[in-house]
This record gives sequence, C-alpha cells and structure tokens, in this order.
Amino acid sequence: MALMLSALPLLAHATNIDVADANGNVLRYSFDGTGPASVIQLVSLSADAALAGRLVIPATITDAEEVTHDVTSIYSNAFHNNGNIVSVTFPTSLTTIGYNAFYNCDGLTAVVLPEGLTSLGSSAFAGCDHLASVDIGPTLTAIGEYAFQNCESLTTVTGGEGLTTLGGNCFMNTRLTEAFIPENVTTIENYVFRDIPTLQTVVIGPNVESLRTEQFRYGSSTMSATRWVFNGKYTSIPEGFLDGRSHVTEVVLGSQITSIGNNAFRGTGISSISLPEALLSIGQYAFANCTQLAQPLQLPDGLTTLSNYAFQNCTLLPSVDIGPTLTAIGEYAFQNCTSLTTVTGGEGLTTLKNYCFMNTSLTEAFIPENVTTIENYV
Repeated sequence: MALMLSALPLLAHATNIDVADANGNVLRYSFDGTGPASVIQLVSLSADAALAGRLVIPATITDAEEVTHDVTSIYSNAFHNNGNIVSVTFPTSLTTIGYNAFYNCDGLTAVVLPEGLTSLGSSAFAGCDHLASVDIGPTLTAIGEYAFQNCESLTTVTGGEGLTTLGGNCFMNTRLTEAFIPENVTTIENYVFRDIPTLQTVVIGPNVESLRTEQFRYGSSTMSATRWVFNGKYTSIPEGFLDGRSHVTEVVLGSQITSIGNNAFRGTGISSISLPEALLSIGQYAFANCTQLAQPLQLPDGLTTLSNYAFQNCTLLPSVDIGPTLTAIGEYAFQNCTSLTTVTGGEGLTTLKNYCFMNTSLTEAFIPENVTTIENYV
C-alpha cells in the first residue's frame, strides 16, 4: 500500500499572510475565506540569534479582518532543504504534514509529533542528517513512505500507540538499535528497516499480519540484528528469511508459528531453539549448518513434517526428542550432527529416510517400534 501523499491542494482564492511566531521567526500561511490555515514557508529568521530557526507554530492565526484560522497543516515542501531550522514546536491543531515538508532540514535534532496529527507525508523528514530522536503522538496511524529515510543520526523513536502501518522505506538507513514496531502495527511495508547497520534487536509486534524478507532488506543486503522475536498474526517463517546470517545468536518463535520455510535459519549462530507447540512443519535446510546449536532439541508433539536436511551439519547438537505425530524423518535430516548421541521418542515414526542419521555419534541405532521402512545408509 503506497502512503505517498499528493501535494496539499492549492486554494483557488487563497490568501497568504506573514505572521511572526513566538520567537520572532516569520512564517507564511495560506487560507481560503474563513477556513483553516496551512504553513507554506519560512519567510525570515528571528533577529535574536538564540531564537533564530527555533520555530513555534501556533494553533491559530488571526488575519487582517480579525478572523481566526486554525493551523491544521504544513504544506508539502514547506521547509525542504532549509538548514537554518533547528527545532519546531507543533500545535495540537495540526493534522497534516505534507510530503518533503522538512526534507534535508539537517539542523533538526529532535522532533515531537503532536497529538492530533493524522497524516505524515512521504519523505517528510527524510535526509535530516542530525535528527536523533522522534516522538510520535497517539493519533497518527501511518508513517509515510521514506518519512525518515537517510536520517543517519536517528537512534530513538518513541510513542506511536495509534500506528497501524509503517510505510515503505520509512526508517531505511537510520541508526536505530531496535526495530520500531509498536503493538498495534498490522502492516510493515517493504524495506522499512533496510540498511540499518546498528540494528541489534527486532521484536515483531503481536498484530503484524504478514512477514516478508523484503521488510528488512533488499536482495542480499545485510540485516545486522542479532536477536529476533517472531510475534504476530502470521503463521509461517518465510523461506530463506535469515539464511546465512551467522551473526544471529537468538531466535524466539511465537506460539502462532505453524511452519518454518526452507533455509529459514540455515547457518545462523543460534545456540538453542524452542519450537512452538503449534509447529506442524520444518522445511528443507531450515536449521542446517547451525554449528553453534548446542542445546537439546525438542520436536513438538504436533509436528508432522521434518524435511530433508532440516538439521544437517549441526555439529554440536547433543540430543533430539521426537514428538508422537511425526511419521517420517527426512533424508539427511541429522547427517553430520557429529555430537548427536541420543535420540528419543518417535512413537509415531514409520519411516527413516536415506542418510538421516549418517555420521552422527549414536551408540545405539534409533529404530522405534512402529518403524516399517528403513531406507539406505540411515
């Protein structure tokens, strides 16, 4: 879903007036008749050097006819490329910040988006190099595409209780250490957390409806987070989601997960994994080459599919307990698990497929009572 806003419409019979703010900075406003006013540009800075560029946008302005106008919007491109702006105080009357409104305002260091704001346009604060913190009021439901892209000092985002949508690329190339995904977010568009080299923790909120690799990276680009918590309403971990990310040391799977895709966690650096009771299937190579996986593995009671190569080359894996509903162990599933000495459970198993325990350290062949088929080189 694209969140880019079109430019706020030009008023057919608009009146423009210049009004000094509380600090002496002169702002230009536009309005039609007795309607609400939009901020359209900065005309001049305060004569007081200490206050110059410290904008205070009022809740209302009064025109020459003594008519009061609520200030409800900041026009698209209103302040773009203005390095003289060092702070902005927004009124609670403000409902809309247009696209590119503060684009490349590299003097900004902190932004507090007010309660009452309902629309934040695309690229609204993109390229604000020194912007370090953003607090989001409770009435905003969506962050526009690219809204904070390339804010390379942005480390802290707070608030956002009303957010349901994070627009595409909105935090791309920031310096967040934890992914900002408030509790009520249902939609994360593509590349929201792309190219964030400082990202350490991703906790996906409980209401997120879908999970895709593209939400966090583009192509083979790096996802630096070491800790991943998969809450949400989606039920599957996508194929290849963290494939080859050896820096990942912790994965927490939510209770809603029913399937893990092929290669999803292959080659990660996890030392343990707790599989949820709802899990039904584990894809090919899902945990292959997890050479730090050193804690006992419990396959849940409801698991029905353990695919080929699922835990191949997990060289530190010491033991596996298999739930009663699994009927077949996939080919090469535990091949080269050279520390594997103990396998228990498996009351429902009927088939041990080719090479499934090849080059392990079992001291006794694992052949449960109901097994009818042992394929080659098990």
